Amino acid sequence: GLSAGTVYRVSTIGSVLGTFAAGFWLIPSLDLENVFWFTGIAIALLACLGYFLSFRQRTVFVVPIVVLIGAIPLLVWASTLTKPPQDAHLVYEKMSFYHLIRVFKQKLPSGSGITKLYLDTTLEGALYDESKERPIQALRYWELAPLFSGRLESALVLGGGTFTLPETFLDHYPHARVEVVEIDPEVVEVGRRFFRVNDYPKMKVVVGDARRYLTHTNKKYDLIFGDAYNGWRSVPSHLLTKEFFQSVKNHLNKRGIFMMHLINAVQGNDAALFVSVIKTISQVFRETLVFANHPNNLTRIQSIVMVAADFDLKPESVLASLPPAKTSLKKLLHTRLSPQTYGTQDGYLLTDSFNPVEYLVAQTLKE
Repeated sequence: GLSAGTVYRVSTIGSVLGTFAAGFWLIPSLDLENVFWFTGIAIALLACLGYFLSFRQRTVFVVPIVVLIGAIPLLVWASTLTKPPQDAHLVYEKMSFYHLIRVFKQKLPSGSGITKLYLDTTLEGALYDESKERPIQALRYWELAPLFSGRLESALVLGGGTFTLPETFLDHYPHARVEVVEIDPEVVEVGRRFFRVNDYPKMKVVVGDARRYLTHTNKKYDLIFGDAYNGWRSVPSHLLTKEFFQSVKNHLNKRGIFMMHLINAVQGNDAALFVSVIKTISQVFRETLVFANHPNNLTRIQSIVMVAADFDLKPESVLASLPPAKTSLKKLLHTRLSPQTYGTQDGYLLTDSFNPVEYLVAQTLKE
């Protein structure tokens, strides 16, 4: 009983310390490869110590232990030979508490340069070195907001990335109040270093969780744009619930617009998350519109932008009122999907009490 209790006590302490050390110290301080090496070497050394202390004829084990310890540098050296060569375009790489952040700089065939940001395996955004044109077209949908609301004097962007959207917004409305909430301070630092954040002193950047920020602020906005979603594999579930969308609605002005960028399919097996999200948004807002980057291939995983408001958006009237010169805006409006192309009957109503977002993402990965 004493032996069993001792084993359980030590293993429990080890489990608790290991869990918290990995989550709050090892992974934020070291990258994953170094974590594996660190823990592997520590376990090997503890095993050697255990063998040495457990046997009477300890001199028998001295040679194997010395050989094992001496082999560790050889293993480390051998691992460097098996590493894939580093991408020549990689200019920055860091493992933060939330992401593996990588920045690439490349030359285009035209001769101009482009800077790309990857969070884990997802391309989050890009920036041309010699132009303010934005390579990620999905974020251009914010330009529809003034057509629906009639005014844009304030905006809140949930999720920083390359800070493309708030920067473009300020290019169009230099006197507007613009705030960005980004949970990862390292992403903010990368934005300042590689993506022109320092060129926009009027842009207020807040480091923190988007939902927590909305809970603790009384400010209202003409536009709230949700883009705090890392591709389609990693979607913060607490930013997709009915309660969250109600909080967003409460922070909109009378004719405020909420837009949300999601990567998913509109139809088929890969559309489970989108169908549930649009069903949930429709429970909160009076009217919702859906725009797809590839409206002719709705089973494809793609950028989807949902527009929601508490008044009639009248997209047909907006399209008819545009002058012929506004061809780019007309193209965006023509990507609107008819409600008949997506059904919400198979979707879940996502709430804080019932939120199977990770299950829906897992089903998409499985397919």
